[in-house]
Amino acid sequence: RSLAVSCKMPYAGWDAFKKAILSVFGVLQKASFVKKIERHSMKYVDLFDLKGSMSSLNLQIELAGHRISGETLNLRVELPSPPFLQATTIVSPATIQNLIDGKTRDGIIVDVDTHRIEDFASPAQFIDSLPTLLEEIHTANKSYFFSLISESGLRELEPVYE
Repeated sequence: RSLAVSCKMPYAGWDAFKKAILSVFGVLQKASFVKKIERHSMKYVDLFDLKGSMSSLNLQIELAGHRISGETLNLRVELPSPPFLQATTIVSPATIQNLIDGKTRDGIIVDVDTHRIEDFASPAQFIDSLPTLLEEIHTANKSYFFSLISESGLRELEPVYE
C-alpha cells in the first residue's frame, strides 16, 4: 500500500510542490485505516536531450574492456547514502511521447529515487515531522541528481535554480 503525490508539468517549483504534499498528508492524517508508515521517498525523472552522449553524465562504465559511451544502456544502481538509499536508473537511448499532443522526444532518461526507510511510532509522528523530512529528502535527491550531470551537461541543460 502506498500513496504518491506527483506534479503536472511545468514544474511550479519546490515550495508549491511541498505545499501540495503537506496538504495530501494532512488529509491522510485523518484516515483511521493508516496504522504504520515505514518508508518515504522522492523520485525525480527527466529526459535529457543530450545528443545521446553519455559524456553529459558523470558515468563511466567499462564492460569486458570496452568503454560504454553511445551503446544502448539500461542501468539501475542502488547506492547507500545514509540515512538514504539513492536508486538510480539511466536509460539511453529513450523516446517519450507527450500524451496530450502526441509529439515524441528522444534523449537519455535519468531517474533518481531517494528512499528513507524508517519506522515511525505512529502516522501522526511521521506527519508532524514531515516538513523537516521533506526538506531533507528533497535536498538529498536534488544534490544527488545534479551530481550525476557532468559540467558540460550542466552547461547544455542551462538549469534554473530556485
